[in-house]
Amino acid sequence: MNCWGDRPSLCILRASVRNKFYDKKQMIYPTHAAFSAQLGTAFEVSGVAETGVSLELGAVSQTAAGSSAFSLVFFGDDVLRLGQGIHLFSHPELGDFDLFIVPLGPLRANGRMQYEAVFN
Repeated sequence: MNCWGDRPSLCILRASVRNKFYDKKQMIYPTHAAFSAQLGTAFEVSGVAETGVSLELGAVSQTAAGSSAFSLVFFGDDVLRLGQGIHLFSHPELGDFDLFIVPLGPLRANGRMQYEAVFN
């Protein structure tokens, strides 16, 4: 089992992560700044449907001033919904990585599903 950054509170099950942040000696994942630069872009989620599912990165929020903790909110399709758990994400700039997401429910304005990932 490998953990995100230097905090063991968020761990992944997949040992082979392929992204430009990956270091063989220590797993390093995209930072708040790296995700912020990709705000509004699409992330492909594999293993859900034949063609996968596309989620849009809708928000990147620092959880507390001076803290390294942050959260991501993704927006998805209002028809095909993902369950809580670890999913394989792929992005052209950030590479492939596993991410634990939690469904937050649909947006009232347009019915699109929201998903959150927290890094602490």
